[in-house]
Amino acid sequence: MPLMDGWEMICRLKADERTRQIPIIACSGEEAPRGARYLAADVILPKPCALDLLLIEARRLLLRRAA
Repeated sequence: MPLMDGWEMICRLKADERTRQIPIIACSGEEAPRGARYLAADVILPKPCALDLLLIEARRLLLRRAA
């Protein structure tokens, strides 16, 4: 993304009333993202992101949202 990084995009989505309810799964190369970065995403998975783990987390978030 040429104008911002993924963390900035997540913060913008969470700050906007129209998009803040969208669950966000971030994949990060950082071992333990800190501060606002960590709190902005609903789930942070380590890179390389295993597809099975991504699907488990997506289902979990969607089920939590449907409840």
